[in-house]
Amino acid sequence: MNTSAETTPYGHWSFDASNQTLFVRGTQVRLRRGVLKLLVYLLAHENEIVSKQDLIAHVWGGRHVSDGAIYNRVSALRKAIDDEDGPGRYVHWEYGEGLRFVRPRPTETSRAAP
Repeated sequence: MNTSAETTPYGHWSFDASNQTLFVRGTQVRLRRGVLKLLVYLLAHENEIVSKQDLIAHVWGGRHVSDGAIYNRVSALRKAIDDEDGPGRYVHWEYGEGLRFVRPRPTETSRAAP
């Protein structure tokens, strides 16, 4: 289990920044290097909209990548953190603007249907 003081909880998952380790429901999840870079970048820019150009510059090192490559990496990240559709989602596409990592508020994830 994770014991680092640098571990930050995000609901059912946590991230140990010092060891760059992801834990989902207490179990360590191995990430491919590119997915890890995306997670680290989004966590550093929590609640900010990150444009496609910013992602390419900081996650892909400025290399030319297709939209499909970006979407595939975002999809792999969502799968790794078990990010589900709906109001509790962590990774959001902001139409026409970019990607945003949002830590759901407890009321969003526990809201019951009327």
